[in-house]
This record gives sequence, C-alpha cells and structure tokens, in this order.
Amino acid sequence: MSNNYILIGKSPKQVFNLIEWAEKFQNSKRTVQRDLIRGVEVSTVFLGIDHNFSSMFNPESDARPILFETMVFGGKHDGYQKRYCTWDEAEEGHQLALKMVNANAWQKFANWIKRILSKI
Repeated sequence: MSNNYILIGKSPKQVFNLIEWAEKFQNSKRTVQRDLIRGVEVSTVFLGIDHNFSSMFNPESDARPILFETMVFGGKHDGYQKRYCTWDEAEEGHQLALKMVNANAWQKFANWIKRILSKI
C-alpha cells in the first residue's frame, strides 16, 4: 500500500512507484492558496503524503487520505494547523483561517483606535 499521492489538476492520485512520485511531486504546483495579512502568513498546501496514519496501521481501513494542510505563521494564531482530505475542503479551510486571522487584525485595529481616542 502506498501513502504517496500527486495532483492531477485539483484531484489527488495515488502513486505506487516512489521514483515517479518524487519526480511528479517535485515539479508540481502544490500551493492551494497563500496569503499575507499584516505580517501573518496563511498557507494551504498539498502534502503529497497521506497523513491519516490510521490507514498505515490498518490497511483494511476505508479512512479517507488526509492530503492537504493549512498553517498560520506569525501573529496570535502562530502554529495553527488544520488538515483536509480534498482540494475543496482545503480551500474552505483556508478561508476560515483567513477569517480567524482577519478577526484578530480588526480587533488589534479597534484596540489601537481606542488607545488613541482615550488620549484625546
């Protein structure tokens, strides 16, 4: 059983030959979306390796492969991580992470305005 996948368009395809996987993975577009908001990076990528480790220990498992990941780098939510099975789920998860980061940015802005107004 292989835990290696490549993307064909937006669809993961399981690959059993390690050399084929490495060549195609190296040359593929793996970024689903990447945004930078006031110094905070939100990145969603295709992992290429199934991170649903239950299927490694139970080959008969019908668990879906976990192949995509969103991470936040910097800011209040630094280190936030969420994983997904499909490109569409990853896009949706990326938007949720953006909302989370933006909500924090707006709160910082509101606090800054309050501090300024309190000095007037």
